[in-house]
Amino acid sequence: MVAVATLLNEVYAPTATVWGPNYINAYAQTFGSAIGLGETPSQAYVIASADARAYADAHRLQPGTAAFNNTLNSLKQQAIPYGGKFNDQTNLYVGEAMYNFSDLIKWADLTVGADTREFILNSHGTIFSDTAGTIPINESGGFAQLQKGFLNNIVKMTLAVRYDKNSNFAGRFTPRATAVFRIAPDNFIRASYQTAYRFPSTQNQYINLQTGSARLIGGLPQFIDAYGLRTDTYDTASLGNYMRTGVPPTQYQFKEFKPETVASWELGYKGLIAKKLLIDIYGFYAQYSNFIGLTVLVKDPLTQGQNPTNTFGIYTNSSNKVNTVGAGLGLDYSLPMGFIASGNIAYNDISNNDVSVLTQFNTPKIKFNLSLANHAIAKYYGFNFTYRWQESYIYESSFVSGTTPAFGTLDGQISRKIPKINCQIKVGATNLLNKYYVDAIGNARIGGLYYISVGYNL
Repeated sequence: MVAVATLLNEVYAPTATVWGPNYINAYAQTFGSAIGLGETPSQAYVIASADARAYADAHRLQPGTAAFNNTLNSLKQQAIPYGGKFNDQTNLYVGEAMYNFSDLIKWADLTVGADTREFILNSHGTIFSDTAGTIPINESGGFAQLQKGFLNNIVKMTLAVRYDKNSNFAGRFTPRATAVFRIAPDNFIRASYQTAYRFPSTQNQYINLQTGSARLIGGLPQFIDAYGLRTDTYDTASLGNYMRTGVPPTQYQFKEFKPETVASWELGYKGLIAKKLLIDIYGFYAQYSNFIGLTVLVKDPLTQGQNPTNTFGIYTNSSNKVNTVGAGLGLDYSLPMGFIASGNIAYNDISNNDVSVLTQFNTPKIKFNLSLANHAIAKYYGFNFTYRWQESYIYESSFVSGTTPAFGTLDGQISRKIPKINCQIKVGATNLLNKYYVDAIGNARIGGLYYISVGYNL
């Protein structure tokens, strides 16, 4: 949208050769005349600004006219940088295989597997830095998992290890271990320690896109060198401190761009009480190293100020050990006459994140669901109604950041079985009350979705 709007203005009056000179000349003439008529400088500024804007915008394309619509449609069909269209013909090839040795090994359950993904980036320079040709990226890995029960399966242990390698980054092993303890019939405690390794995404590595406020670039070293960011470059946190305190900003120091790693610990319980109440409760703690986020940098701000052409959004690793913590509780209770009441609540939070890095955590701290259902009222009828709610949260992305408001929705469904033809009809809605909400800043407002489904031989 930014590209199309900018180019739409350039079509009727190129800024450098037409709009800018028209504005400056009109401003200068009106300002001088206003001063000559006895206006104060501040009053003359207001008068001259309005007059210059009106003069420079005299031939602006007006929405609804044929000229506006024709120009808009033309720009929408042309690829960046001549229009607003992404010309992305990227391909992804995936191969995976897995084998279980249960036919050869009886004392334990052994599974091995491998997978490979081959990206062929081909956006013709409209998203990635692939103007000179396609960019291949390979990600390959393998795993082995061993599972065995002890003490008549009172305890079940699982040990696993993965190895992953990306074309642009070193490979790494990530071990995992889990245990499930049966403490009573239908009652279990689970515990796990897991590590994982996340390679930067294709955009984290190779994006090269000019937006309305900055140029988004990948975190690989060739981008840093191509745009000369190793000298006279500062992050916005340092510049903000300079504006507040007058303390000279510190030049940004680049570190090697690395994959993100995480180690997590989880403890949970799941059990059926008196054949009526199902409880599922868990808690986890995770610590990230080299957390991948977006850092906003400005090149030569002390001499050129800040504008979209010298502002860069680059993917970097946080120098902090970023922590996340969460917990959840789920309850399902069987009521008389086949009614089922259920609910769940989840808590998630992030801490120790670097203030100069957009974490893009994008998760509300609290969200919950409440449901009431019956799958066999009067033998053939059923229903399920669920209320979902989540609190407001900070949403961050490379294009927009802001607060997503809290919202709640009611989903509902009724069903009718027709045994004679082995069929079931369902009528339902997501967001039954059609209460519009936004699930992330910049996304469209979401209303109700209503449906009818017919299932046969279920």
